[in-house]
Amino acid sequence: GVALPFLLGYFIVAPFILGSSDIAFRVFIGSTLAVTSTGISISVFKDFGMLKSETCQVVLAASVIDDVLGLILLSVTTGLIITGIVSVASISTVLWYVLLFFIITIVFGLYILPLIIKMIGKINNGNDTVILTIISFAFLVSYFAGSMGLAFIIGAFLAGLLLNPHLFRNFVGIDSNADISQHNQLEQLIEPYGKVFTPLFFIYAGMQVDIMSLFNLKTILLGLVLSVFAILGKLFVGVFLPARVNKWLVGLGMTPRGEIGLIFAITGMELKIIDNSMFAVILLMVIITSIVATLGINYLAKKQINTQH
Repeated sequence: GVALPFLLGYFIVAPFILGSSDIAFRVFIGSTLAVTSTGISISVFKDFGMLKSETCQVVLAASVIDDVLGLILLSVTTGLIITGIVSVASISTVLWYVLLFFIITIVFGLYILPLIIKMIGKINNGNDTVILTIISFAFLVSYFAGSMGLAFIIGAFLAGLLLNPHLFRNFVGIDSNADISQHNQLEQLIEPYGKVFTPLFFIYAGMQVDIMSLFNLKTILLGLVLSVFAILGKLFVGVFLPARVNKWLVGLGMTPRGEIGLIFAITGMELKIIDNSMFAVILLMVIITSIVATLGINYLAKKQINTQH
């Protein structure tokens, strides 16, 4: 699910369709195609009561790996752009910093942060203190990413991954209903802040779009071609799955790029890897993959339920 879309982006889309031989740009396009947004797919699976199905669990687990590997690739690209040197030595140095950042952050987020939250809960039972601790963690990880020569948004996104129980409970042993309930309470505490910051994020994203470029025939065609490769790259992710799992449902479940693709596009703009026209192309790909995945999952899920009955 990561390898095939990345290879398509790096070896075919970037050099032959987008006409670039720049290594950082090729890695960026490959990384953008490699990631997955689970929110869209999971909401459709939820509507059909399939959250506990093996198909949905495969999509959840695989999307975690997709996003982490995608973030590592984006971090490497960021490091290469900032250093301005592309060589084996520079890539090795950047990769070392990226791995160090991920290891320290993941260990802190999974093992130390929960202890801090529990300690604060014993000292002060107020929800405000817990919320401030979580927000402070997000800002801290963002600052840490920046100090390591990475984009701030990479740190914020990793902090969100670590705080998401639906994604990480299978990896850190959160199995009991009490633990899941506690994590869901954290989600509910953060939700009001999401209603403030999420619109600001999309406003900022919208400000990056040159409206005229969206009506440009070349932009539309490139967006369609990029979408075709983005969809094909994910449709075949289920090829090695056992027969009992619906391979096409898994593939479509991994297809949306959603807000993750948008995060990558904004980072690319800030690093000047892409221009306004390319941002519009990626935006079109994000929209098309999300629509195709939603319609496809709807159709296949209904078909599977009808067959079972």
